[in-house]
Amino acid sequence: MSSKTVRRVPAPRNGEMNWEGLLKNPRDLRPHVVILGAGASRAAFPPGESNGRLIPVMADLTEVVGLKPILERGGFKGKGENFESIYSGIHSRDPSSPILRELEDALTSYFASMKLPPHPTLYDHLLMSLRPRDVVATFNWDPFLAEACERVASRGVALPSVAFLHGNVRVGYCRDHISKGPLGALCPKCGKQFAPTRLLYPVAEKDYTDSFIEREWKLLRWAMKDAFALTIFGYGAPATDRKAVALMKEAWSGERERKFEQTEIIEKKSREESRELWSPFVFSGHYDYRENFYESCIGWFPRRSCEALYERTVEARFTPETRPVPKELDWPELLGWFDKLIAEEKRAGTYAG
Repeated sequence: MSSKTVRRVPAPRNGEMNWEGLLKNPRDLRPHVVILGAGASRAAFPPGESNGRLIPVMADLTEVVGLKPILERGGFKGKGENFESIYSGIHSRDPSSPILRELEDALTSYFASMKLPPHPTLYDHLLMSLRPRDVVATFNWDPFLAEACERVASRGVALPSVAFLHGNVRVGYCRDHISKGPLGALCPKCGKQFAPTRLLYPVAEKDYTDSFIEREWKLLRWAMKDAFALTIFGYGAPATDRKAVALMKEAWSGERERKFEQTEIIEKKSREESRELWSPFVFSGHYDYRENFYESCIGWFPRRSCEALYERTVEARFTPETRPVPKELDWPELLGWFDKLIAEEKRAGTYAG
């Protein structure tokens, strides 16, 4: 914590910390890391996005995106197999097959046509509910997180760091410099247009040595080593992502004893199934399961999630009074609501990352 004087608001009674106490006492804590899978986008847009396109997950991606005709031309007739496994099978038979390019073009076209509605969404709420010290990492190809970053930043709210672990249709990068940004924008160092990121990798070759992907994974691994809280939202760790899960496990285990850190799963799977899947990331009973983002620690304690967890796990003081993200507000009212939290962070010297 900085040496600045911070006005403390005491808890109303022993064993509890109210929302006013959390609001007025933003701490300089380690980051909250959030990992997003396709389930997060489905939760944000259950009936589909603005153009009516459904949000696929890997298990139904072939059907939702309409890849069956391309796959049949590639000689694949099976059903029900994970798309990445299918892609890897075609790649292993013929790495130069034009079918591979057709598949990537079809995926890029499908996801690139998606867009956020004009009103605030779950993705905007997520970004505004985190602080610059925090990190959001996504496996998703859809443009929702990238687009939300652009419009939240344009409204003057400092963003958490963001990593695109498997590329993204809205994000480009400069091959010569360590920089990324909206696809088609210019690199601030050389003035060249950002190049598209790669989306598809054969399962057996997911070594993440692509320069862009390697950099994104370095960000996540660094953040996970230092994280105070970990939220996994809508990511089911498919068998095709064994390498990814191993990298995350290595970073989370690291050199720290995870005696106080909290792991939270936001998922539609059962509590028992989720707990078993993510058991390597859970210390003792420090585990929460939620089906809804707005009932998660971030949703209940926007911009104070780590403070709420610190009170609970370190100070043994519970926080029964929550202040959920007001998801019904439009932009002017929503920004005004968050401004009160941000003002306290600036006063306490904890706003910057």
